[in-house]
Amino acid sequence: QPFFSTMAATTRFLVAGDTGGDLARLFARVGAVNAKHGPFAFLLCVGDFLGAADASAAALAPYLSGDAAVPLPTYVLASRPGEPDPALEAAGPGGELAPQLFYLGSAGVAELSGLRVAYLSGGGGGCSVDPAAVGELRAAAGGAGFGGVDVLLTCAWPRGFYLKLDPSSLPADLLPDKDLPEVGLEEVAELAVKLRPRYHFCGGEGAFWQRPPYRLDARSHACRMVGLSRVQEDKKQTWLKAFGMVPQAALGGAVPAQPEGTTDCPYPYAALTAGGGGGGGERRGERAAKRQREEWVKDGRGWIAEQCWFCTSSTQFESHLVTSVGDEAYLTIAKGPLVPHHSLLVPVAHKA
Repeated sequence: QPFFSTMAATTRFLVAGDTGGDLARLFARVGAVNAKHGPFAFLLCVGDFLGAADASAAALAPYLSGDAAVPLPTYVLASRPGEPDPALEAAGPGGELAPQLFYLGSAGVAELSGLRVAYLSGGGGGCSVDPAAVGELRAAAGGAGFGGVDVLLTCAWPRGFYLKLDPSSLPADLLPDKDLPEVGLEEVAELAVKLRPRYHFCGGEGAFWQRPPYRLDARSHACRMVGLSRVQEDKKQTWLKAFGMVPQAALGGAVPAQPEGTTDCPYPYAALTAGGGGGGGERRGERAAKRQREEWVKDGRGWIAEQCWFCTSSTQFESHLVTSVGDEAYLTIAKGPLVPHHSLLVPVAHKA
């Protein structure tokens, strides 16, 4: 089975951005890198892999006929699940598109050379993601004994990836034609917290950027988000990177030290999972006043959080009134009750 193999001390692998059907360019480069710097255990591809659905058969034909070969085991996603691709549908989740070329599926957690790899298809090209797929990963993160994954793969960037950073530290050429608060998906940001990955690789924006590592809490490992550019001739664009990791399962519970420059988590769901796992909510005996005050407002305009007394980062927020925090909402006593025992159920994600 391609998804399961014996655990190695260190797993070395490659990650590529959107291929867009240019398999010849991708595998020529991967083969050269593997021959010079390998061996690598596998290649992970994020973003759009096959390109237009009506061109996927032609892109795969040389690899099915044997005229060309995939240089090492390669695992891919579906960028636009709402637009079915005949090749992906024929292969099915975990199926083989060509020798050594596998379609992961819509969502799940696989084990590759000892690494736990979570993946979510969809979200590319401005498309949404399948709610059922997101729910599957939420359930996995909330399972008993869940300790996080080594790698998260998505076709879209997480919404709010730039938060908790000094704006002056952001590159001037980082998605210059886009409004950063509107880039990415909320669902991806949520899963980037609940799944607790050590690396989060994403595509879909046609740009390379590696965010400084961030922490979910003081006791957890750091996570590194890496967005990769699309496969192209321009050598100045980084669309292929090599990585090496010791699988989390081989660490024996040890947590790697957080590197210098690690920031707080940029995503608003961190406060919900600071207690570990992915279930959120209050732990028995823990007072709500001790809950970390994260930025929960889903908007680039910082003044909203300051004026809104429902945002935990606001100076007007009364944390001692909060009685319970769940995955999607928190329960609080009203500041100005209209009747005795008046309580409010407030959505965690809200806008003014």
